[in-house]
Amino acid sequence: MRPTRWLVGGALVGLLSLSGVAAAQDSAPALKGESSSIKPVAERKLGKKKRPTVAKKKAEKEKKERSKQVSWQIPAKLRAALEKKIDQRITRNIREAKKLRKEALGLLRKFIKESPESAPSMPEALMRLGELEWEDARDQFLVDFNKWEEAPASKRGEPPSPNYALARSRFERVLKKHKTYSEYDFALYVDGFLATEEGKGEEALNRFNKILKWFPKSRFVPDAHMVRAESEFLKDAPNYENAYNEYEEVLKYKDSPLYDLALFKSAWCLWRLGQTDEAAKRFLAVFKATEEGGKGRTQDELDELQAEALRNLVAVFVEDEKNSAEDMYKFLVKAGGERFAGKIVRALAEA
Repeated sequence: MRPTRWLVGGALVGLLSLSGVAAAQDSAPALKGESSSIKPVAERKLGKKKRPTVAKKKAEKEKKERSKQVSWQIPAKLRAALEKKIDQRITRNIREAKKLRKEALGLLRKFIKESPESAPSMPEALMRLGELEWEDARDQFLVDFNKWEEAPASKRGEPPSPNYALARSRFERVLKKHKTYSEYDFALYVDGFLATEEGKGEEALNRFNKILKWFPKSRFVPDAHMVRAESEFLKDAPNYENAYNEYEEVLKYKDSPLYDLALFKSAWCLWRLGQTDEAAKRFLAVFKATEEGGKGRTQDELDELQAEALRNLVAVFVEDEKNSAEDMYKFLVKAGGERFAGKIVRALAEA
C-alpha cells in the first residue's frame, strides 16, 4: 500500500486539528515543494487505451506460468491448497482495504463538514477525500464494465463510462478556494488526469495549460506537454508540426516515463511532415531504447511500443519503392542499429 500520512481513527482527527487561517490570493498559486506527502494515485497512461479486463487476464496468465514453474517441486494437491489459501488471503486483504477506506471516508467527510474553509488542513483533507472517492468510483466502474462485458452481445447497450464527478468536485474546491495550497500543481494534475479518463479533453487541456503557465518548474511539466501534444495529434486533421513541437518539449526530460512514447510520436510527426530520414532515425532510436528497457514501463508495453516502431520504420522504407533490404541494412549500420539488422531486415522482406 502506498505510504501516506493519513491515518484511520483518532489519529486522523488529531492530524487535521484546526489552527491558524490560510491567506487567499487571486494571483497564481505558489509552487509546491517536492516533499509532498500525497503522491499521484496513478500515472497518466497515454497511447492506446486498454480494456479494464486486460490487466486481469494478464495477471491470470502470469499466475499460471508461476504455477508451472513450481509444478515439479510441489505436489499437485498441496499446490492447489496453497493457491486456494493465497487467493483467500488476497480477497481478505482487498475486503479489509475497502473497510479501512470506508472508515477514512467517514472521518474525512466529518472533518470537512465541521471545519471552517480556512482550516490549514482543509485543502489536504479535500485532496485525500477526492483520492479515496476516485478509488471508489474506479472500483464501481470496473464492476459495471465486467457486468457489461459478461452480458450477451445482443443485450449490451453502450459500454459504461467512469463517473468521477464527486471526486473531481473535491479537487475543484481546492483549485477555487485554496490557491495558496502548496500542492496546487498536483491538484491541477489530478483533476486533469480524471478529466482525461472521463473523455473530457478540453477540461483536461485547461488544467495542464495552467500547470505550464503557473508552474514552469513543476514535475508535471512533461505530462502537460504530452497532453497538449496528444490533443493535437489525435485530431481528425492534426497539425503535425504543432504536435511535434510539444513532443520535443517532453523529450527535454530524458528521465520521464513518457520519453519513449514521445520519441515514437515525434518520429511519426516527422514522417507525416515528409522528413523521412529523421523519422527513420527516431523509430530506430525507439526500437533501441525499448530493447534496452524503458523507464517505468512493463515488458508488455515495451514490446508493443517496439513492435509499433518496427512497423513504422519498415513503412518509412517501403514508401520509396527504390529502397531495398540492402539499403535498410546500410542505414542501420550507419545509424548504430547494426545489432537489430536481422530482425528489421526480415520485417522489411515480409512487408
